[in-house]
Amino acid sequence: IIKRVIKRRNPYMTDHDVAANAVSELLSAHKANRTFNWGRESIRDYFDSEFEKIGMYCLSKRPDNILMWSHYANYHYGYCLQFEGSNYTPFFGEAQPVKYKKDYPVVDCVNMANEEQVDLVFLTKYRDWAYEREFRIINIRQGPGLREYPSHLLKGVIFGLRMPNKEKEQIT
Repeated sequence: IIKRVIKRRNPYMTDHDVAANAVSELLSAHKANRTFNWGRESIRDYFDSEFEKIGMYCLSKRPDNILMWSHYANYHYGYCLQFEGSNYTPFFGEAQPVKYKKDYPVVDCVNMANEEQVDLVFLTKYRDWAYEREFRIINIRQGPGLREYPSHLLKGVIFGLRMPNKEKEQIT
């Protein structure tokens, strides 16, 4: 488990370096008289803290869905940005489609490949959310936070029905 977590934190690290880091973490824990408690709660706490280090940018193909405007645009007071996006587009080309399933996924951290784990954890939602037609960009290198995108990829802005004119003018 330690090797998988280290590899996820440092995806470009060689397998040899990952193993060396795992041994180093175990030795430092031993020297500090700490033990790894890999019980259910400690694993959940550990992964929760790891998830906080991951950035996720969520997009949708649905600029006209009323429920989406209610959920994500402050009941039509917000706005929607439209971007150019294809497999070859910088930044937005990294977006991956979300899969919608009847049952919640079960993730086997020991026997599943990392890519499969990522798909199940970050790219799977319950089927009732399928109306969103969501895509996600997952950023494990830089983590959460604001990012710039190439300005030429902005193709349009849709204002919410309740957005004040002053704010529309400011954005325009």
